Amino acid sequence: MQQNEKPSWFRMTQRRPLSVPPDAPRPMPLLFDREHRPIDTFAGWTRRRTEMRKDWLSFLGTIPGPRPRNTIKVLQQDRPQGVVRQLISYETEPGLAVEGYLLRPDRPGRARPGVVVLHSTTAATIREPAGLEGNPDLHIGLHLAQRGYVALAPRCFLWQYAKPGRLGAAVDWLHARHPKVSGMAKMFYDASRAVDILAAQEDVDPRRLGAIGHS
Repeated sequence: MQQNEKPSWFRMTQRRPLSVPPDAPRPMPLLFDREHRPIDTFAGWTRRRTEMRKDWLSFLGTIPGPRPRNTIKVLQQDRPQGVVRQLISYETEPGLAVEGYLLRPDRPGRARPGVVVLHSTTAATIREPAGLEGNPDLHIGLHLAQRGYVALAPRCFLWQYAKPGRLGAAVDWLHARHPKVSGMAKMFYDASRAVDILAAQEDVDPRRLGAIGHS
C-alpha cells in the first residue's frame, strides 16, 4: 500500500449500512418521556432534559463542597515560537493541586478566545499538547496559542495521582476520597475547573470558550 493510499476497509466505515440487523441494540429515542410517550412540546422536552441530567449525574456521582479560588502558581516559563508557555499549578478541589500548561501569544492582547486542551492517553500527558513531547500533530495547545488563542492543558487525575505503571491506583485514591464518585465524574469536574481558571485570565473573553481533546 502506498503512503497516501487508504486501506480497503476505509470506505466501508464512511457508508451507512443498507439495513440494520433486527437484533441490533437500539437506544431509546430522546423525544419520549419515561412512559415512552412522544414529547411534542418544548416544555415536555425541558422536563425530560432535567430528568436525564439528574439521572446521569446520579450515575456519575458529584464532587461535593465549594470550589477553590481561581489562583494559579507559575512553576516554569519559556517562550517558544511566539508563545508564552507556563507550567502552572492550581487547586481543583480545596487543598488539592494539579499541574497544567497555560499557553498564550507572546504579544499584548485582550478578549482572546480560550480553549481547554485535554491530553491523550500518553505518559507524556500535558507535555504533548504543550509542544514539548510526542506527535507534533498533537501539540494542540501550542498550535492554538500560535493562532491567537489562550490554551490550558490540565493533567488528568489518572496521571496526577497514579503510581508508576499503575493508573488504577489513582482510581483507588479517588474512591478513598469520594466513595460514590466515578472516575468520569472526576474528569468532568476537573475539566470544568480548567474552564474556571481559563475564564479568570485577564486576556481571555469568558464568552468565547471551547474545549478540544484527543483520545
